[in-house]
Amino acid sequence: MILYAVILFAAAALFAVVAVQLRNGRTDLIAAHWLEHIPEEYRKAYGRACAKALFVIAGICIGSGSIALCGRTKAAVKLSAALLFAGLAAAVLIIGLARRKK
Repeated sequence: MILYAVILFAAAALFAVVAVQLRNGRTDLIAAHWLEHIPEEYRKAYGRACAKALFVIAGICIGSGSIALCGRTKAAVKLSAALLFAGLAAAVLIIGLARRKK
């Protein structure tokens, strides 16, 4: 479980770094095909919305990794995985709502 937690913590750090850059206006980090229907004046706001989703993913990775470190029971593993998948679903929802607002 330690390796799983270390991988999640590393992923959380990566997502947090990219989220901070998106929040500061680096929308060039978003793939071009996701930006082609977003008008130029809304790209900064879209980048911030994507940054929110990435912050959610980073937080969920930290939470899931922490649960994995604290418990070695089947219940802890199930809770860690459930938290991870629920957080990823929430992040997808946040990005979907941002795309809808465009």
